[in-house]
Amino acid sequence: MLRPSVSVFRGEVGLAKTFWLYFVLVFFVSHAIQSVIFRVGVPVWIGFVIDIAFAVYLPLILIGVWRSGGRYRGKRIWSVVARMVVACYLVAFVLVLFPILALMVADLSS
Repeated sequence: MLRPSVSVFRGEVGLAKTFWLYFVLVFFVSHAIQSVIFRVGVPVWIGFVIDIAFAVYLPLILIGVWRSGGRYRGKRIWSVVARMVVACYLVAFVLVLFPILALMVADLSS
């Protein structure tokens, strides 16, 4: 059920499933896990591993959402909104998360 495949990347899976299940749910679950990890005092490198895994996963799913939005045949607004979310998230990812990852790497090396 939660196993993304090539068909998700190609945009062959429906927009709702790709957006809500593979993007939104995975986003919240990964961030919830990180929140718990940091509260219980697990080593920082474990959070770093989760960040790296999500950073590898994220572009594949964002491409899938974008492509699925292009194939969507329902109300055009949902396709436009999904693509806007992808575009905004990419900007946020580049401007915010990369510097945070750099700080985490610097913290690990000290």
